[in-house]
Amino acid sequence: MSIEVLQRFGVRKRYITTLKREGFTTVERLDEWLKERNYDHFYLILLGLGAKGSWEVWNGFKKLKKTQTIPAGV
Repeated sequence: MSIEVLQRFGVRKRYITTLKREGFTTVERLDEWLKERNYDHFYLILLGLGAKGSWEVWNGFKKLKKTQTIPAGV
């Protein structure tokens, strides 16, 4: 599933662009990366999203996980 789906859950385009630049083109890849880091949203800050951006991506990601099942694997 494309990372752009996070826009429907309130994530601004500029943060999605940053995620793409860092290599996260799919939600599955983001899920796998966060799983490796025990779902700690602090690591999103280190991607260059900043505190506000990481919080926005984290909340959008959690909303997505509540409404849709993210398939395992990349």
